[in-house]
Amino acid sequence: MATKLPPTIAEAEASLIEAEVLAYARKLVRMVRDEQISFCGQPLSWLEKVDSQRFARQTMKQMASFPFGMMDLCNLARAGWGLADEAARELIQEYSHRREDMPPTLVAYNMEIIDPRRVYRRLPSQKKEDRFLRDLAIVWVVGDVCSKFRLKPMRQRRSKPSKHDRFSGCSIVAEAITAELMPLGESAVVEVWRRYGRMAFPNGLNAIGLRL
Repeated sequence: MATKLPPTIAEAEASLIEAEVLAYARKLVRMVRDEQISFCGQPLSWLEKVDSQRFARQTMKQMASFPFGMMDLCNLARAGWGLADEAARELIQEYSHRREDMPPTLVAYNMEIIDPRRVYRRLPSQKKEDRFLRDLAIVWVVGDVCSKFRLKPMRQRRSKPSKHDRFSGCSIVAEAITAELMPLGESAVVEVWRRYGRMAFPNGLNAIGLRL
């Protein structure tokens, strides 16, 4: 059976570019899948739930080094976020071990958790922190792909899509993740990008003339 060729030279060129971008994205996804990062002297896997929770806990503890960050941490723990409670309890143990005075907010939370009359109810667990490192990796891959190939992170919503909307950073990365790691649709990658992309690239992708 004859191979079906693209009807125009422009479409043939677009197909070649798409294949090149996808190959590059798949290489990045394999790096995320197979390699570890070092955080606070500990090796962490981008995809392990336990490592992601450890990273989130440590991040919250670092944020709690500021007064308002400590208030936010304790309030999140009171609201039933189990990981915030674990981070607060770790801080209590660390202050006690160092024989240092705890901040007033943490003192108050410590008094509450040892009060037998108080019972804290944990929130149902579909936890974003379980996927925190994975989501950061996705944002990094999308940003890298967009920077290298001058792509928009997301497709433009137009009534008449142009040739530039054939693929985007998120659509390519979704295809790469599906090929190398697990099924993940473009909409899921777009959601992750919308949640963390602006934090990861606060000035936008201005270096190549793109905006988030």
